[in-house]
Amino acid sequence: MFKLAPTRRREKLDDRVQLRRVALSLLFISTFFINIRSLEAQGSSVRVETFNLNPGGQVRIENLRGATRIEAWDMDSVRVVAEKKSPAGASLDQSDLMLMGIQNIITIQCKQQGRPGRIDLTVSVPRGSRVQLFGGTWPVDVNGSLAHSASGPVGTTSV
Repeated sequence: MFKLAPTRRREKLDDRVQLRRVALSLLFISTFFINIRSLEAQGSSVRVETFNLNPGGQVRIENLRGATRIEAWDMDSVRVVAEKKSPAGASLDQSDLMLMGIQNIITIQCKQQGRPGRIDLTVSVPRGSRVQLFGGTWPVDVNGSLAHSASGPVGTTSV
């Protein structure tokens, strides 16, 4: 039987094809990592956190920088959704918001000193929770049944 031996020209062509494949692969990988880094640098204008809260717990909210919406739900946790509304396209920095849970008290605070921009909060709390809210001139919306105290289901203070 006759077998054709590969020629040098064919080998060079195969080497070129492999070299192109390697080059394209490296280009794709480097583009992918550059895009990931730019997305991380941009940050996000939304932050979502969840904390466990036992029955009868308390939620303290201080938001002088935007609107606050409080929703009662049937979960044993507090979910905080913070969204930076302005300036347009600005990311929500870690230092803009302080979230802390100690014992059976959840504290949510939008930091104000030297930080421009509006931050709106949506806070879902277990039914029957006590909520204390310190707000400014922005609207407050409460949906659902919360624990009643001397000042009502939600104690509010304008600053």
